[in-house]
Amino acid sequence: MKLDAKGKPRRRATDAAALFGLVLRCLPPTSPQYHAAVVVERIGNKLYSMPPQKIERAIAEALEKPITDEERVRADRRAQKWVSNPDVVEAQERAIARASVAADVSLERTMRELARIGYADVREVMSWSKEGVVLVDSAELSDDAAAAVAEVSEVLGKDGAKGVRVKMHSKPEALGVLRQLLAPDKAALALTQNNLNINILVQYEEPRK
Repeated sequence: MKLDAKGKPRRRATDAAALFGLVLRCLPPTSPQYHAAVVVERIGNKLYSMPPQKIERAIAEALEKPITDEERVRADRRAQKWVSNPDVVEAQERAIARASVAADVSLERTMRELARIGYADVREVMSWSKEGVVLVDSAELSDDAAAAVAEVSEVLGKDGAKGVRVKMHSKPEALGVLRQLLAPDKAALALTQNNLNINILVQYEEPRK
């Protein structure tokens, strides 16, 4: 077994590449590939023993620090090498398969969750009329309706009235990603990229008692 300068087992190229593949799939579709290589270089050793549920947050934190020009060039070179190597691709797929099993992730489950958002009907979450807005109690929401809700928070109006702010996940974004999974092409990717910031936002205020 080869050791590094600190006497620890040296990672093989395919090991680093497998991590690269895992990180790449945790990043947004629009992220450049070299971002994944930067993460592997910065926290690759930590990812080896990290629980699956903490990996996504660790990746985001690793990219909070600005990337230098030198680091970008080096990472881009590594990313191109890892992506084009057949042995590396196989190592990536094995790593993804292991992580997917550990996190109970599958393509079918991912597509089902995207479909819940993309085909959500806001009337399953609330109703409205001239008299105002009425929310459905969370305990009464169907699983499909609950999956489409991104955020719920209490707000106060200018007159002190209490209200509830409901934010739904983006339907165009979910449908764009789902379209890309069903039939990968540039048009679908463009649809995803153009709708990343679209959200449904509903707000109402309860009358003061």
